[in-house]
Amino acid sequence: MDDAGQTAPSKAPPCPYPEKNAFDELLKRHQHEAINRLICGDFFDLDPSIGDMSCQMHAFSLLNMYWTVREYLNKEQKLQYALAIVEKYNDAHRNDKNDKEVRTLADLENPDHPREYDALFAELNEILGNDILELLGLFYSLTVANTLWRDEFGATFFCHHRNLFGPAIGGDPRYPASLLDRLPMLRSKLAKHCVDYFYNLIKALSCSNTNCANAGSMLTVGEQLVEAVHKMTSHIEQRRPGIDDIPIIACHPQMRAVLLYEFKAGRPIIVIVLRIQIQPSIPSGLTYSLSDARALYYEVDNDQGTYKLSRTIAPSREKVPCLTFSC
Repeated sequence: MDDAGQTAPSKAPPCPYPEKNAFDELLKRHQHEAINRLICGDFFDLDPSIGDMSCQMHAFSLLNMYWTVREYLNKEQKLQYALAIVEKYNDAHRNDKNDKEVRTLADLENPDHPREYDALFAELNEILGNDILELLGLFYSLTVANTLWRDEFGATFFCHHRNLFGPAIGGDPRYPASLLDRLPMLRSKLAKHCVDYFYNLIKALSCSNTNCANAGSMLTVGEQLVEAVHKMTSHIEQRRPGIDDIPIIACHPQMRAVLLYEFKAGRPIIVIVLRIQIQPSIPSGLTYSLSDARALYYEVDNDQGTYKLSRTIAPSREKVPCLTFSC
């Protein structure tokens, strides 16, 4: 029988996303990248945008991890050693495939990977704990998974998902449904881990039970912090419980809790005050321009129980990372 006129069945295109094992290994590589940046104090690639209201909590958690790692390395006199190992790691992995090209485990193999790095990573994993390290890795994963456009004032006005882990929308029969769950699952994990991290910090305080406070008495800073945390979070069930559910964090209690914790820890804060000028433009419309910007540095005043504006900054404090609020 002559079948020359028949059309051969078309092959499905190769999957443009990592296989399951490669996906898991890619997330581990992201943990390496995240902790390397934490050691160096480079937070640029650790600023995820996941559509929740917990951006202050992200910044707080990241800063607290930084101090945990930095204080440990200084105490053990290993900071310079760790910085050298990170530099060696970066040199060895400079020509790795980028995330968008990863499909299989073979794409992540690197025979030049420095073995001494694994010992440092395991050591810091023990200091932070598995859940916190996973949270740190997700900060990196969900930053590089997006492309953010920022205006001249530094505010994000558009976020484009790069679809590193799977398709952004459903309905494509070429790919298994499990690929659709990857990005919402990572977002959900980040949001939950972030809230759990903060709750666990507060539970570790000696004043975590405020029931013993006398009625009408003035609460301590720690007791106010516990009270604020209890009012901070609520949960709304999403369309796919267990996959895309994200805790809802009220903005005001969140800000209050973060500031109380930073005050209790004796850490400074920076408030950047922006002044935007609005002028009519031709033929019709408005032009926005930055007319003034001032960075105000506040330090803890334990005597007054408040943050106090500092007119001068000691040289030893000039490069110390701290929470920054733009308004």
